[in-house]
Amino acid sequence: MKLALGTAQFGSSYGIVNQFGMVNFQNVKEIIELAREKKIDLIDTAMAYGDSEKAIGKNNVFDFKVITKLPPVPENIEDVKSWVENKINLSLSNLGLSNLHGLLIHNSESLTGNSGKELINSLNIIKSKGLVKINNFKKNPNKISYLYILTPKGIAAKTELTIMFMKRKMAEYDELKKEISKMNK
Repeated sequence: MKLALGTAQFGSSYGIVNQFGMVNFQNVKEIIELAREKKIDLIDTAMAYGDSEKAIGKNNVFDFKVITKLPPVPENIEDVKSWVENKINLSLSNLGLSNLHGLLIHNSESLTGNSGKELINSLNIIKSKGLVKINNFKKNPNKISYLYILTPKGIAAKTELTIMFMKRKMAEYDELKKEISKMNK
């Protein structure tokens, strides 16, 4: 099993049950060092996570595989190619890297909308420039395993899993509150 370090809270107060807000710089540094120590070498971030990429970049993550996410293409963009290249270059600058291990599209509608074809062409251009590595994909004989399609049935299943997870975490939280309350008496 491969683990990745999720970093939404490195740049924002992300999470429905987040009671502590954004992770401070010292804690980001400690978390990245712990990940490095535990051989977790994959970082998942996004341009939409506030200053997450900047916080990551201040920690010399050249030895990590970093995946980021492209935000939805704005409807009023006339030059999608320039927009994509600018977003990728800004992420690379913030992260202190010369290329990304992977790039995800934060909103699949960007691929099927009016600028979908131009977005796909733009992604192929950044791939050809070496800004995003895809060596594992090229070498893998089972390319279908990389395919991820969200169908209405898939969305329903993911939603149900998320609800079950949240219920379990809320129950754990309630139990912890009870235990802390007992300890404080």
